[in-house]
Amino acid sequence: MKKWGKVLWIGVVVLLTLLIIIKLLNNKKGTITEALIPDIKSLNLKLKEADLEKSDYNTIIVLGIPIPTTISLDSVYTQVFIAGKEIAQSTFAKEIKLNPENGNTSFELPLTFYHKKVLQIFDNLEDKNIDSVKYIFLLRVFGSLIPGKKFTDLKFEKKLPAFRIFEAKIEKVHIDKLGLKETALKLDLKLKNENKFRIAFKDVHFDLKAFGEEINTVNYNGTIELEPNSNTLVSIPIAIKPGTMAESIVKTLKNKGKLDYELRMTMKADSKKHEWLNESQFTLVGKDQIKI
Repeated sequence: MKKWGKVLWIGVVVLLTLLIIIKLLNNKKGTITEALIPDIKSLNLKLKEADLEKSDYNTIIVLGIPIPTTISLDSVYTQVFIAGKEIAQSTFAKEIKLNPENGNTSFELPLTFYHKKVLQIFDNLEDKNIDSVKYIFLLRVFGSLIPGKKFTDLKFEKKLPAFRIFEAKIEKVHIDKLGLKETALKLDLKLKNENKFRIAFKDVHFDLKAFGEEINTVNYNGTIELEPNSNTLVSIPIAIKPGTMAESIVKTLKNKGKLDYELRMTMKADSKKHEWLNESQFTLVGKDQIKI
């Protein structure tokens, strides 16, 4: 048995050596160490949730692994650049187990983009009529990707649309009915889309506050469609329970007819053309003062 075990072990070593040699022959990389470095086959961003400050993504990375063996990653440090400027960085400090199938394996990382940094770059590129930009992803992977190395640096470039977050603002408040039993309002809501692509939203939900007090919540029936580089006006009927609005009306009258409001809007993107955007959750918050 010991003899056969030794033979089997030698066979495994020979097979791995042959795989490395084949990798070297089929690869422009000249050394064994370089031949063992995985390639990023694809990197896809899936937008999970976004608000006026930031966007949270799932980053799905597919690695091409030269040697068919289980790999353990201790942590991954990621940097993202646009036009040579860093827009995001993230450290994922949990262990990741990779089991390659057909030479490939995949894993997911969380990543957050802060809009202020991104918009500064987009504004500088806007005069050049650019509707998409090249993102550069640098990954420093800590773990057993390459024997004898504590970490491995990987790079990937991906072209993505120049994405801007949407804006929401109440243009006008109509009082359709004002009474002791019920008050009925209609809000004219302006949605601004500065992107160069059309987008639709579903599962739209509104929360309205006046002078800091909650007035009502509304589920919008149907979808809302925003055309590229446009403002879209949406009318939202709101029925308010007795007594809910009374204090706000008094404050509005004392404030020379000016209503302080906060509108929170949550919705899901319905965009099969842009898979990275589809089914993502958006939260828009508009705070302002309007005369009624």
